[in-house]
Amino acid sequence: MHIKPFLLEEFFAKHEFTVKHLLCASDCEPLHLEEVVGFADTETASLWRDLRLSYTDPKGHPLLRAEIARLYKDVTADDVLVLAPEEGIFLTMLATLQTHDKIIVPVLAYQSLYEIAASLGCELLTWLPHENYAEAKWQFDVKYVCDLMEIHHPKMIVLNFPHNPTGALITRTELEQVVRVAAETGTMLFSDEMYRFLEMDTHMRLPSASDLSENAVSLCGLSKSFALPGLRIGWLTSRNAKLLKQIQQLRDYTTICPPAPSEILAIMALRAKGTILERNRSLIAGNKIFASHVFGVGWREPFGGSVAFIRYHGKEGAKIFCDGLLRSKGVLLAPSSVFGFGDSHFRVGLGRSGSKVGFELVADYIQENR
Repeated sequence: MHIKPFLLEEFFAKHEFTVKHLLCASDCEPLHLEEVVGFADTETASLWRDLRLSYTDPKGHPLLRAEIARLYKDVTADDVLVLAPEEGIFLTMLATLQTHDKIIVPVLAYQSLYEIAASLGCELLTWLPHENYAEAKWQFDVKYVCDLMEIHHPKMIVLNFPHNPTGALITRTELEQVVRVAAETGTMLFSDEMYRFLEMDTHMRLPSASDLSENAVSLCGLSKSFALPGLRIGWLTSRNAKLLKQIQQLRDYTTICPPAPSEILAIMALRAKGTILERNRSLIAGNKIFASHVFGVGWREPFGGSVAFIRYHGKEGAKIFCDGLLRSKGVLLAPSSVFGFGDSHFRVGLGRSGSKVGFELVADYIQENR
């Protein structure tokens, strides 16, 4: 298995911890330890105080799996496997895909959602978003992807809504159509739901694919919507017990079990989910106002998640613009080249506090270089 370098992660490794104004982060403003511990109730305070740094239940702490299951309609604690988010993608692909399998993937996406399958020798059937200039937003053509399934009968389709990096959403009716056609064509669903619960209009929130189909695996976690990327806690949910067991068996070769401190902190956070999610949606709403004003005609409205994907109209291209902005103002934006998607866009993060200063510096740079 030969896998290509992860362009976005290498980009962040180079810049994230030295740049003055990080304006392309995909997480929300990370919570401090004392904030999370402050959410503790009597039970979790006792668990934290008496914590032993031992190995943990390979599937995840029973109380944590119970809290996770409360985020779903039909998923139970037995349908949950706790692991690192990226690990969930990697192990699911290893457990289900073989050379020459066909898989439908969004190509403007987090690279591991398609690169792992490519490294396994799978045939990628691509599903690209459409940039709707008239309505200044990104859209996914559901009829197109359903036609792909009916023609090719792929092994898997990868979904990602709210979508990273565009913030695009499909409707519930469209998702149900995808689920129905997947069932008819024998296609497994892998649904990356890391940005779920950050929809600006909660009525647009989609049900989890794992609630809609027993042939689905859904990925979620605490890194994005819950502002806790440092815990490295995510989870897979699936009502396919055999598949979940296969993934867990592969996990014996990676991290084996979740970290004990992170699990207890995760329980605290999930029991305070209303407070955390309201805080994060408020941050995003405020930053959207700044960003839409600064980027003007290039702005593309995100309907969920903590990022937006902006069109750059300058002749020099997005990468040169972003490089110049970094040198001149110390502001980091992620050019579309690190997503393997041309040179006409960049990703902006909307979930961090203190971003107003960064947006003002971007506005100054644009004005100075007209």
